[in-house]
Amino acid sequence: MTNSTDKEASLPTDKDESVSREFQLKQLMSEHMNDLVHTYKTFFQMSVKERKLGKYIDGTAAVGAAILTGNLFLNIVPTYVSIGTAIVIGIASGVSTLFEFESQANDYENAGDAYNSLFKEFKQYYRLIYTDPSIPYEEKRDKLEKLTERHRRLNSLTPTTDDKVYKNIDTEDILSNIQTTDDERANLLYTPSETEAE
Repeated sequence: MTNSTDKEASLPTDKDESVSREFQLKQLMSEHMNDLVHTYKTFFQMSVKERKLGKYIDGTAAVGAAILTGNLFLNIVPTYVSIGTAIVIGIASGVSTLFEFESQANDYENAGDAYNSLFKEFKQYYRLIYTDPSIPYEEKRDKLEKLTERHRRLNSLTPTTDDKVYKNIDTEDILSNIQTTDDERANLLYTPSETEAE
């Protein structure tokens, strides 16, 4: 999928007149934080899904192998069942080898870790830089620009997320499981309004 921040508004400059510069910084920051937290949660869920699928297929092959092994001694299963079981084992083994579920799960988990780490850096930016009135606007903008570029680069280096999983992520559920203050949660869920922009 294409992450929402791939087409975000450009960083504000001194020429912006219709919308306050601080408002635009906050808007852009919240867009990135919201996308990061959803994306890393999506990757973690995809990782769990891949591992479960891999275990299910491996389990199917293991059960089939146990049936065939037992039948060698007991000879109670009809020949056609043994043949069918052998075919199922072959298919399961082939699927497991082809799709490398465990390896894919690790890739998703690593991608999730990367997005989670960058999310924490955005959170630190909000706590230590954005909310500090003594820091000049230009410095805040430059720091956010660097974080924005890192987010773009991360999007280009990581696997593609599943649109269905991403869209089904419950924001409230995510926020209840990460360490954020009430104010930070408000910024994660921040939706710019025309009233605020004015």
